[in-house]
Amino acid sequence: MESSKKVRSKKKRRSRTKLTNPYERRLVKLIRNPLQLISLPLILAYYELLLMIIRGNNISLFFPVFFAVSSGLIITTLLTFLPRRFYIWIKGIIIGVIAVIFITECLIKNSFQQYMPYNVILHGAGGIMKHYSSQLFAAIFSGLLLIILYLIPTVLYVLCYRRWRLKVTQQPIRKIICIAAGLVLYLLTWIFAITGKSGSIYKESYSFNTATQKFGLLTTIRLDTKYALFGNKYQSDFVFDTDSAVEKPVTPVPTPTPAAETPSETQEAAPETQETAPEPTTGTPVAYDELNIMNIDFDALMASTGDETVQQMHQYVNSLAPGHKNNYTGAFAGKNLIMITAEALSDCAVDPNLTPTLYRMANNGFRFKDFYQPSWGGSTSTGEFSFVTGLIPLDGEETILETQHNNLYFTPGNALQRQNYFSRAFHNGDQEYYSRYLTHQNLGYSEFIASFQGLEDLTGVTYPTDTMMFDATMDTYMGNAPFSVYYMTLSGHSNYVQNGLTDKYIDIVNQFYGDRYQETTKYYLCYQMELDRALELMINKLEAAGLADSTVIALVPDHYPYGLEQSATFGNDQDYLADLYGYVYTNWKELDHSVGIIWSKCMEKDPSEEGYVAPVTISSPTYSIDMVPTILNLFGLEFDSRLLPGRDVLDPTTEAMVVWGNHSWLTDAIYHDSSSGNDYLTDGSGQLAGPEWTEYINQKHNQALNKIMYSERVVNTNYYGVLFGEDTNF
Repeated sequence: MESSKKVRSKKKRRSRTKLTNPYERRLVKLIRNPLQLISLPLILAYYELLLMIIRGNNISLFFPVFFAVSSGLIITTLLTFLPRRFYIWIKGIIIGVIAVIFITECLIKNSFQQYMPYNVILHGAGGIMKHYSSQLFAAIFSGLLLIILYLIPTVLYVLCYRRWRLKVTQQPIRKIICIAAGLVLYLLTWIFAITGKSGSIYKESYSFNTATQKFGLLTTIRLDTKYALFGNKYQSDFVFDTDSAVEKPVTPVPTPTPAAETPSETQEAAPETQETAPEPTTGTPVAYDELNIMNIDFDALMASTGDETVQQMHQYVNSLAPGHKNNYTGAFAGKNLIMITAEALSDCAVDPNLTPTLYRMANNGFRFKDFYQPSWGGSTSTGEFSFVTGLIPLDGEETILETQHNNLYFTPGNALQRQNYFSRAFHNGDQEYYSRYLTHQNLGYSEFIASFQGLEDLTGVTYPTDTMMFDATMDTYMGNAPFSVYYMTLSGHSNYVQNGLTDKYIDIVNQFYGDRYQETTKYYLCYQMELDRALELMINKLEAAGLADSTVIALVPDHYPYGLEQSATFGNDQDYLADLYGYVYTNWKELDHSVGIIWSKCMEKDPSEEGYVAPVTISSPTYSIDMVPTILNLFGLEFDSRLLPGRDVLDPTTEAMVVWGNHSWLTDAIYHDSSSGNDYLTDGSGQLAGPEWTEYINQKHNQALNKIMYSERVVNTNYYGVLFGEDTNF
């Protein structure tokens, strides 16, 4: 009885899968063998093409498509050696999982304007789900079409193999031809990838975001996994003898770029109410013979260590020329320090009409005319890390979390803690986001206070505005001078929509710029006006307490306002960042120009008054990494300039250099764009550098690679712990 039921059930299953349409039978007969060989290569190529179409910029077909096709051929051939059941399941899982990976990266790109390694995505997933779930669901909802397009191959695969019961066996000759074709195609593509301008991106200048745009997501994931497990052999050694200056070539007077191609000329003229920043009375930095160097015997250290990586670090640092002390060394000695990382602040938001306090501080202190906060690939966390540690963050990683047990010897917080300063750190966001409750005490602050970690007890609300946070927290430390305090602000965070902050400030924005900006851009300016009013309150409270002259405020943004870019995640149907900037950016230099502030009221005093410190205009390129050595020098704190990749901007003997984590770099003379591999003159012409610049460019490129590699190894080896022992402040 049971046997007959099984037979009937089997016949029933067969009848369901029997193809009655003659055209369908012919189609299956025609494709049943080749389909299973070419389906995976075609699907992977489809995934990469879809990614490039969605990305919509610098579409490059060659590497993503040919790497995908060759990889698909090799994987498919290897799978044909498996039994049918395993073949079908494993191939289906591969197609589905890779689809999910592409969907995730597309949503990340749409939200943060960069592709991110999966360790960063996984680290931040909990915080995003808890605090930015609305943005996450908005990204998913807006990407429904994208999700469907990526899942179509998985659905078709299941339907085809279920209905058509395609054969998976292949003749040996077909397997040989298939895998040989895959290997040859992969080898040829790889040869092209490691040569020419693309070779640097594949090897020593590798970064996840740039590599994804150049080679495709699948190849980048393979490279990222390989370099994470086995290291990048192309970045294994420092290039020495890069510190001796190469004389810059003499170039002809530049030919002006046509007005239509110059971003600054396409920007709308400011309204008549816009004031031009007055040039302040400036001091002139003068270098002294004395060096900013510590008594460290690197020769003895090299001889005593058996760790080859640490030995190379000693050798590299010992090869560098140290910076000089100068007439600004110790100008702020003994003063209080407040460091502020300002959420998504742009220099375009520093305006005499809307943000007069920011404008005052940016123009009456040390005036940075060409400042940058690079896009490090990890959003707020990496920007924060660069400012407070003076180190270049690891590619796309939450580097600050990686250093929670390291000796971060040169952070201003730790340096001032060694001088017995009272210290605290504050954030008006959740204490768990980016795991700040694990990291910020190690930055040199005895207590970290944030939402759900004591801040609501001071403010009476959860997630207070910047003004509320400053007002409620300042009384906790002003009576404990000298103090060292750190703030991470929140009010400038996207999405930029109408709410209480916009209602508070929108009339002022409309008064001055009613016709200049679109509504979303105006909302962004309202958010930054809240930061400005918080700084106004801070200065007023310092003045009332008699501490304004003896307190220094250093402020740097965490990143550019990516929440203004066209993105369904942020509800932006157009590029409002271009509206703010006045042009569409074409490279990292244009995207990441920003604002840096080091200010004290003593710089606004009459020059004849005691304690006056003369402002300085710094015209050369400067960035967040330079802030730590500059602050340490101004406070007269001991540091070794060779142990920090940035420079004291008040030392006229050091050459300006801005380095991006993706291996782009900028000097007074050249901007190197790692995405294109091109080198542009920064003399106003925007022209490509000629062959006479080759020696200079090669040297600067090696210097940039050295700085990135050094910063990475400081983190990975706890190098400051090697030099100075365990951090006793934590």
